[in-house]
Amino acid sequence: MSSQQSNAPSKILFVSRKQLNKKLRYNCYTKKYELPKQPKSKTAFKSYIRYTSENCSDSEWIGDVMPPDPNQRSTRFWFQNCHGLMNANDVTRFHHDMNLILDQNIHYIGYAETNLNNNHTFSKFQIENSFKQLTDHGRFDLTNTPGFSTQSHYQPGGVAAGFHGRISNRFSRTNRDPCGRWISHEFIGKTNTLKIYTVYRVNPKPPRGDMTAWQQQKRYLQKDENDSDPRSQVISDLIASVQQDRENGHNIIIMVEFNETITGKEKTNDKFSHLGLVNLMENRLQTNVLPRTHKLGKSAIDHVWISGGIINSVCAAGYAPFDFIEDSDHRGIFFDIVLDEIFDTSVV
Repeated sequence: MSSQQSNAPSKILFVSRKQLNKKLRYNCYTKKYELPKQPKSKTAFKSYIRYTSENCSDSEWIGDVMPPDPNQRSTRFWFQNCHGLMNANDVTRFHHDMNLILDQNIHYIGYAETNLNNNHTFSKFQIENSFKQLTDHGRFDLTNTPGFSTQSHYQPGGVAAGFHGRISNRFSRTNRDPCGRWISHEFIGKTNTLKIYTVYRVNPKPPRGDMTAWQQQKRYLQKDENDSDPRSQVISDLIASVQQDRENGHNIIIMVEFNETITGKEKTNDKFSHLGLVNLMENRLQTNVLPRTHKLGKSAIDHVWISGGIINSVCAAGYAPFDFIEDSDHRGIFFDIVLDEIFDTSVV
């Protein structure tokens, strides 16, 4: 049989010299090699860094000013993106910051973006031992995404949470998210249980970098054949965990750097509201126009959500000025809660 040749002209693909000179980069989200996006213009960048708070100065307290000593019946909480717990494998900074924390009579500390490798044995020992030296019956827990080299103390992302004092008598157990996105502590009373989450939600997909927190979580999810965006997946997994807690009758506190405003298009605040959780600072200030909590932002991206049934147990809450206790590009959030009302009575 003789083969027939098509008379149709072949399609010629023209590629510009500019495209040839550009290097393709692998996008693990789309699983394709793509041309990199053009960088932002200088005008756009200048506009970005000129963001200012919508209602208050960066050097002022917003909400309640943290008094030197909390109410005798209350327990003081502190949450902040610390932008790294240690410098160059040196625990001195952490030890200094913890002294300042304890001077403010803070009993529970939550940190996001610790940038610390939980599997680096020496660094983990330094942190935990330093906290125990400073506190009586204290505990400090760390976590980060698995799979990172154990040779380096530095690892992007991660969270940490610690506590000391009389709240330690109520401690039951620690839970760590398998992907390293949050730590939770459970505290039990005669009638109620309180579960406290410390969460770090990664920024949107970065244009480059194989070791960013987003890329680490993406690879971890892909091991289980889950190709979801880590930002959306952490919301789904956190909601599933909170739903289980509600079924078990737990009261919930979520301290989180969400990298999202409460009026953002992802509607996370609405999803938590459906679970009976209240945004603490939105409730305290009676507005959804919250001040920026990042030095280069324009609104709040660090939040605290709390079960609606125990919101009246909060006796004080506020955003601290930037660099109030330690150097960071994020504000800290404090709140005082009368825990006896949560643990030993039925709160409706």
